[in-house]
Order: sequence, then C-alpha cells, then structure tokens
Amino acid sequence: MQDDLPSSSSPLRRWLALGLVWLVAGVLYRGAPQGEFVYDDILLVGGNPHLQSWGALLDSLGRPYWDFVGRNDAGRIAYWRPLSSVFLRLGVDLDAGVPRGLHWISLCLHALACAGAFVLARRLARSDRVAFFTALLFALHPVNTEAVAWISALSDPLAAGLTMFSLWAFLRWREEGSVGVAWLPGALFALA
Repeated sequence: MQDDLPSSSSPLRRWLALGLVWLVAGVLYRGAPQGEFVYDDILLVGGNPHLQSWGALLDSLGRPYWDFVGRNDAGRIAYWRPLSSVFLRLGVDLDAGVPRGLHWISLCLHALACAGAFVLARRLARSDRVAFFTALLFALHPVNTEAVAWISALSDPLAAGLTMFSLWAFLRWREEGSVGVAWLPGALFALA
C-alpha cells in the first residue's frame, strides 16, 4: 500500500486503518463461515463435476459457467466465469468441500474489494481519512451482504476488487505521464 501520494499519515497508519476496516467487516460477517449451501450453491458447488478436481476444472474453463447442467440449459444461462471457478475450486480444497472453506474465500475476496475501495478513494481524494471512511462504508454496506454470505455470489466481490484496483492502476499510470502501455490496468480489468 506504499504510494507516491502526499499524505499526513505513515504507511503503517494506512495499514492499521485498512486493518480496522477488515476487523469491523470481520465482526459483521463473523457468522458467514457457518452457513450452508443454499439455492444455487447446491448445484453450482455441490453438484458441479468441474469442481471435483483441478483437472476437471481446467477442462471446463473454456465452457460456460453452468455448462454441466446440460447443453440446453447452459446455452440459456450462458456466461463465462473462469476466475470464479478457480476460486470455487480453491474453496473446495480449503475445507474438503464443506461450505466453510468457500465462505472464507468469499470473506477474503470482500477484504480484497475493501482494500480496492481504500486505495482508489485515496488516489481520487488524496486523503487517508476519505479512503478510510470509503472503505468502511463499502465494507459495511448492506448491498454486499449477499456477495459475502452467498457462495454463488463469489464473483461479485472478486469483480469489485479487481475493478477498483484496475481503476487505481489506470489513474496511477495517467498521473505518471501515460508512458508505455497500461498493461496492469488492462490485465486487472480483464481479470475482473
């Protein structure tokens, strides 16, 4: 989180501020890891043969997200989420397919998105205080509840965090004179 912006606080204080945001969000969502599979989780994770092994996952990355439900349904619900699939597989490995590991992945991705809100707000406002309150608002806003507590919505905090870091990287590239190709913002945006 080291940055070239002028600031009244040290990098340590900025890390402590972000840590406080993460702590408050952790307290708010402390019950999420005890949740079960619900709604789409039952099929997307529990009934998804692509998540049973890394090899099966790699074979599925070029196909639609819901391809395993059948060709007719997959075409009707067609969208592609390869990075979300990778994180779902990590969550399955984390706790042997128990929902708790997948919920922890969602919480970590929400923490990433909070950090993205912090650095983007700091870049735009040039203020650590504004960055802190922006990240805190993002962390606690009720609109994020589903994205944090529902495993199937794991792509939301993933996309939010990567998008905010992409915008941050683009602003930084512009402020440094727009020299060369903006590969980092482009790569982060493509991942989002």
